[in-house]
Amino acid sequence: MSAIALDKGGVFFLYGHGGTGQTFIWRTLCAAIRSRGDIVLVVASSGIASLLLPMGRTAHSRFGIPLTATQDSMCSGIKHGSDLTGLLQKTKLIIWDEAPMVRKYCFEALEKSMWDALRGADGLPVDISFGGKVVIFGGNCRHTPCHSQGTRQDIVFAAINSLRIDLSDADEIREFVDWILKIGDGKLGEPNDGEVMIDIPEDILMKNVQDPIASIVHGTYPNLIGKLSNGSFFYDWAVPAATNEIVCRVNDYAMSLIHSEEKVYLSSDSISKAYGFVNNQNNVFSVEFLNIIKCSGLPNHEIRLKKGVPIMLLRNSDQSAGLSNGTRLIVSHVGEHIIEVKILT
Repeated sequence: MSAIALDKGGVFFLYGHGGTGQTFIWRTLCAAIRSRGDIVLVVASSGIASLLLPMGRTAHSRFGIPLTATQDSMCSGIKHGSDLTGLLQKTKLIIWDEAPMVRKYCFEALEKSMWDALRGADGLPVDISFGGKVVIFGGNCRHTPCHSQGTRQDIVFAAINSLRIDLSDADEIREFVDWILKIGDGKLGEPNDGEVMIDIPEDILMKNVQDPIASIVHGTYPNLIGKLSNGSFFYDWAVPAATNEIVCRVNDYAMSLIHSEEKVYLSSDSISKAYGFVNNQNNVFSVEFLNIIKCSGLPNHEIRLKKGVPIMLLRNSDQSAGLSNGTRLIVSHVGEHIIEVKILT
């Protein structure tokens, strides 16, 4: 806040893992600065993370960062005289959440573009970062950018680390967080050869259950049928799962509890003709084969829906209306060719 008041710029990093209150800090900063009529730009590295932020967007969308950034990349949206440059000139603070999840070239592209567009007639010293604006990065440095087939050195070099640049149950939360971090760091059950038995705390175990999936669903969503009409019922609760197979089992069981009209929607798959050799491809990849493919980011061939069921959007449909990748929705009506939904987040 002092850096913002002095208007001399500055770069900060708020380090913290999940559950330590980063989103609360972002919301508080936004409320404090925007209440004075000033501008705060809030971005995140992923679409889902941006949904948690007040007026949040992805960094690539906001600044025009190339999807495949290199050391020579610049932001396409930040140019002399552009609307975005005018907005940046009036901006008091830029917040970038989940920063460690993208490659450092994204930050370098933003820094170079802002310095070039905001330096003005008198110019800016070379050592002034991000055009003299106050920028806060946040996230957990245990998250690393995706680097396909990259070595350990490649991943380290691509990470942001290589750049030069009050709770009532606090004790209980701190104890749980420390336990999670020890698992992630491999510090439990030492010494070990890569496999070790870990004791799960009693208070987070479900014991003496006949059907684990049923216990998880009823434990997460008590009185599911009675609260189905309340759209906010699914807002704060979700069942994380390690594989898509478990996701389908949880979804199928929860759907079986809802006694409303069910509609089955099928995808329409075909072989792309863009690469030629269509006849040979038809012999290798049949439509029936395509229909059984189940992978992350791709809906199953068959989707069963009922009124009141929560779903998630997988594509950026209309960002200005809040319909982006990761938007959670509640089904309000199922038709033959149309699905009516209400935005949940």
